[in-house]
Amino acid sequence: MKKDIRVQQINEKDLSFANLVVDKILLGSGQVTFDDRLKLENAVRDLNDPEIFAQWQKFTNSKSDAETQQSMGVLFDLLLKRILH
Repeated sequence: MKKDIRVQQINEKDLSFANLVVDKILLGSGQVTFDDRLKLENAVRDLNDPEIFAQWQKFTNSKSDAETQQSMGVLFDLLLKRILH
């Protein structure tokens, strides 16, 4: 029972972060606001996953459109794998 609750809590955090990424970055228009960046940063740190956080850092430090697109794809793939497992 405790394991089920923990898994549900993890999935809720994962889904919340994924939802923020979609709403604020992928579907957002224009630049991400400071408040939205703060929400995203707090949400990714709340996942407590070093691999996802490292990929988030790669995304936020991207220098070109191609690098940004690639790092976002990898980040979203990691999130989906975490949510589905």
